[in-house]
Amino acid sequence: MKCNPQIAKTIKRYLLYFLLGITISSCKKAGMTNPVEELVTITIREKSTNLPLAGASVTLQKCLDPDPYGCLGYATLANLSSNIQGQVSFAKELDVDATDVKHEKYWNNFTDGLSDVTLIPKTIIAVSIHKMNSYAAGDILNIVVTSPNCEFGCLSTGISTGLPIDTIIYLNGYGYSDNVISWYINDPLSDTLHSLPSFFVNGFDSAHVAVDY
Repeated sequence: MKCNPQIAKTIKRYLLYFLLGITISSCKKAGMTNPVEELVTITIREKSTNLPLAGASVTLQKCLDPDPYGCLGYATLANLSSNIQGQVSFAKELDVDATDVKHEKYWNNFTDGLSDVTLIPKTIIAVSIHKMNSYAAGDILNIVVTSPNCEFGCLSTGISTGLPIDTIIYLNGYGYSDNVISWYINDPLSDTLHSLPSFFVNGFDSAHVAVDY
């Protein structure tokens, strides 16, 4: 049975249109691209060694109450955790104003703006206390640790005690930094601040000093 030439021609035409339509559709799909989200990446590193720190808690902050001298109030945008490369990434459109970075083995670091962050190791400093002088009843001995080369104006949580005769206390110091032990009676504004010579603590090493008061 012979096919009608006119019918065959029509079938070929529709088949050509069908194949052409598939080709155009495929080209359109291949050319379609989703908008790429712009990311900001910051890296958390250890002071001096520059080793990346995994597992650091990074809180992204937005300033709600700007002030000519800084910000009077922040809101939390997100809480992230640094990966094995010490990095966190987030969308630029979040418009982050500050980061608050914490790690259980390091001093916290609150940073305005967006930049890589350096954390200082927490060390243990043993302080032997020896009472050498007489004081009034109710006087209080205060001991603090400061770091003259601390990049963030740090002051450790010191200790306030009575008037111990002989004892040992333990304070957190600063790794890869000079440390200074200072002591005073009652109020540093009304009493002399006595500072021991500074000493360097390497990494997470411990240190031992004596306070004779």
